Amino acid sequence: GYSSYPGITYQWQSATTSGGPYNNVTGGSGATTTTYTTGKLNPGTYYYVLKVTCPGGLTDYSDELTVTVNSLPAATITPAGPTTFCSGGSVVLNASGGASRSYQWIKGNANIAGATLSSYTATTGGSYKVVVTNTTTGCTKTSSITSVTANPLPAATITPQGPTTFCLGDSVVLQANTGVGLTYKWKKGANYISGATLFAYTAKKQASYKVEVTNSNSCSKT
Repeated sequence: GYSSYPGITYQWQSATTSGGPYNNVTGGSGATTTTYTTGKLNPGTYYYVLKVTCPGGLTDYSDELTVTVNSLPAATITPAGPTTFCSGGSVVLNASGGASRSYQWIKGNANIAGATLSSYTATTGGSYKVVVTNTTTGCTKTSSITSVTANPLPAATITPQGPTTFCLGDSVVLQANTGVGLTYKWKKGANYISGATLFAYTAKKQASYKVEVTNSNSCSKT
């Protein structure tokens, strides 16, 4: 901006090479005042002068002003695997890279302390973003959101319906926890018991028994 004087007219001009040729600016606001606000500029270098016309038609130009617009860095997230997993799982989120880059990962609206590498391992559900900064120009861009879902594991318990020590020929009913959408697989030792897929199992032989419970999200716990 410059000081204005009565009777003098002003015209901002620009060029893409130093020294001109200059053309009247387009876009922005205040092109014929002493203060000009440019419109949105694409990355590049621009050269501006203010043309001053005095009463009687005498013209003069200000010194040339150089404006450089730097590009924003790329800021994208590429998951290395599924972003929906069971509790206890994880997914590696990779940010777009490049020379002279720094990173800050965000969960929700808060920075993740210490998460300043080009990748981040998400172990909990939430909305993740990464801020990528070109450390040479200082230009920063924030990625769009990547949603991560960590589905809960079901409970997995066995409640014997009687004594678990008995005489040969007797048995005990082993009952697993129940709930909507749960399915079951019983194991004796390290092996699944063929056909034992109900919430209860009648144990007749001495062994170690376990039950694998799976919920509607396909998450299992033994």
